[in-house]
Amino acid sequence: IFALCKSGQISIVHYLELLVSMCVEGNETDYSVWSNIAQNIQEIYSIFDSVKSKDFNFAKSFASFCQRLFAHIRKRVASEIRNDGMKGIVYEILGVICNDQDFAKESKEEFWGTGKKEKDAQMREEKWKIALSTGTKKEFKTAKKKWRESEETTREEQVAWLRAIGSVVNSGDEKLAMDAVKFALSEEVGADAEEVLGQVTMREIGRRKLWEVIIKDKNHEIENRFQMFALEEFMSIVTSRWCSEEMEREVTEYFSTSSSAVQVYAKQGVEGSMLNRKWLQRDYAPLQAFLTK
Repeated sequence: IFALCKSGQISIVHYLELLVSMCVEGNETDYSVWSNIAQNIQEIYSIFDSVKSKDFNFAKSFASFCQRLFAHIRKRVASEIRNDGMKGIVYEILGVICNDQDFAKESKEEFWGTGKKEKDAQMREEKWKIALSTGTKKEFKTAKKKWRESEETTREEQVAWLRAIGSVVNSGDEKLAMDAVKFALSEEVGADAEEVLGQVTMREIGRRKLWEVIIKDKNHEIENRFQMFALEEFMSIVTSRWCSEEMEREVTEYFSTSSSAVQVYAKQGVEGSMLNRKWLQRDYAPLQAFLTK
């Protein structure tokens, strides 16, 4: 059904109404279902958040909808469902998108080590991401320090810290967003850049900051670094999450002198951007009406 929304066969409103019937009026508790819902919710948020309107605060309205959607499963997770994966999904949406204050407080305590230590690795990552999503320069610097120290622990923990660092874009701080981009593209991070950038480009502010750095790279040095590893992932992150015809032209023009492989990935990314843009144009008004009724 979600794929039909993206292709224009049905309105996104029909999909969201289905979610309400399943998760608010119904009693859905299956992990795989909620995992898929969370992925789709994040994609909707990433795309529709790119429109800034004086008359409609999409982020605030969508967060209210998500709080309503996740209210039942949140209670079940707190009282009876002993599934850290399910718990992680709830924290991921309510903590990052909805900026839930209870989750933010709990996550900051985990981040600074002042509360009960989280044993589950997935939950630690979600809490670190929430802490950075509402964080400041202090949390950002501390997260980088902890990432450097994690080289002596496990690969899983290293990746978790990198994703948390990328989540700083959710704070809305443009300087921190740019700092996250520069950190991701540093030689120190190297092949793991996609772990940071994957989070950074979930928000429009992060996409803009990344592109500001790339467009100034006249010799395509950044792109050439990725010819050696993770080129497809890097190009997808850079090119496919836009919702703007202007950016589609910029991306096409910039990569027109690149290698044939890069041009192929750029073309695929632009096609993804075009799909996002058409989806945005088609469903923004119905979505606004649904979220404000």
